[in-house]
Amino acid sequence: METRKCEGWSLYCIFCWDSSTESLSKIKSNIFLIKLFFSGLEFDLNIVTLPWNEEMNNLIPKYGHLNINIIDSIIERFLKEIGVNRLMANKWADRRKGMLLVLSGYRANVQVINLLGHSTTIFRLVLMTLKFWFQNHSIYGGKFGFINGTTLAILICNIILKNPHNNSIIKIFKEFMEIYSQINFPQINLNKTIIKQKWIEELDEKIIWNSEKEISDRKEHFKLNLNPEMEKHTKIIWAVITPSFPEQNAAFNINQSTATIIRHELIEGIEELKNIEFALNKYKQDKIPTIILKQEWIKWLKGKKFEEKYQHYLVVICYYSPTSLYGNSFCNFVETRIRLQLLFSLENKQNNLNINYCHIHPKRIIKNNKCPPYFFNYQQNSWICNVWLIGIKKDEKIKTKRLPIFEFISEEEGIFEEFVRNIEASYLRILAKENKLSEEETAKFMLKSKYMTVEELRKLNKK
Repeated sequence: METRKCEGWSLYCIFCWDSSTESLSKIKSNIFLIKLFFSGLEFDLNIVTLPWNEEMNNLIPKYGHLNINIIDSIIERFLKEIGVNRLMANKWADRRKGMLLVLSGYRANVQVINLLGHSTTIFRLVLMTLKFWFQNHSIYGGKFGFINGTTLAILICNIILKNPHNNSIIKIFKEFMEIYSQINFPQINLNKTIIKQKWIEELDEKIIWNSEKEISDRKEHFKLNLNPEMEKHTKIIWAVITPSFPEQNAAFNINQSTATIIRHELIEGIEELKNIEFALNKYKQDKIPTIILKQEWIKWLKGKKFEEKYQHYLVVICYYSPTSLYGNSFCNFVETRIRLQLLFSLENKQNNLNINYCHIHPKRIIKNNKCPPYFFNYQQNSWICNVWLIGIKKDEKIKTKRLPIFEFISEEEGIFEEFVRNIEASYLRILAKENKLSEEETAKFMLKSKYMTVEELRKLNKK
């Protein structure tokens, strides 16, 4: 962090002043979020403001299971004190609903643990392993339209509850991948109990999940009125309902393209598991050493390098001056915007790009580091860079080494220029709304993109 200046005594300022804080930023959305890199560990802190009472002391007990009834009581009190009208009205409505969703998410995690009972040990092992697998296969991260932690926990819990006596890890992995790689994804709902006070019932149609509401929300989310080509993404792709109040679809951000990518990776994962099963049988017969079995597990867990998955790539570079007040905030905004802008600009069939889908690597390949010289001119060598890599799956009918659109124009023109400018414009509107827009400051942060073939990317990685 370049500066540790912060006014007030908020939690944000306390972290800002601490020398162990390596990076810190506020994410402004319906859910108030502080992103924190502290003592080598990364945290996402969701913030909820609640009036204090003695009940809060028992929210996290020293021993035993978390008490679901206490959490339900806190949610009820939160709703009751705010009131239905205030929750759904005025400029703070989105923030209040965001806080409710944070409480709901916490309640869902506690309920998953309670439902599992004595199966929590195997659940944790499967959860940690599959999270590692999803991360290594570049399909973990809700903001990018992939699996998030809540979705993964519910999906695993569903598998274990269906067959609680199955203690074979490899069988659980295989069943997980076979069920959730189906084209017709099954609706998952673990709810056993739900708050149903009469005074809350009028909220049901406004905040509790149902298929009609989700389709309506998706049409608004994908701006269907402005983008008719988004019709396929407005359908419910995955329905993974949280065991909480209000019920929500934890997999809302998964769209048609990301579902295709997830399904492809799961199907490949099933084939690789067969190699492990074969090696395991050989190992039990003392026909192969432990190291061979271990290598098969490592191969399955690590997967293929993202840089080798596709023939075509888009490199998105967000960079800013060390003196910029908003550079880090801008790059964080870019990360939240990439998923939708890929759909609007690159995958939009009206643009005739012959692109089936785009796969963003959820992990930045450069994060808040000095910009590499091969992307920038001399004056920008001291700037700070954040870089994302996006794989492009083209139409199989296109046989050229480079996508046809780039046979005739450079990446500085046309559709990639639109992709970058639209993201920039969205952020500048936010600054203008907050009266923070100035030519001097906006010149200190920039966004660019560069198209590369897999061969060009390999050469770049050797530098």
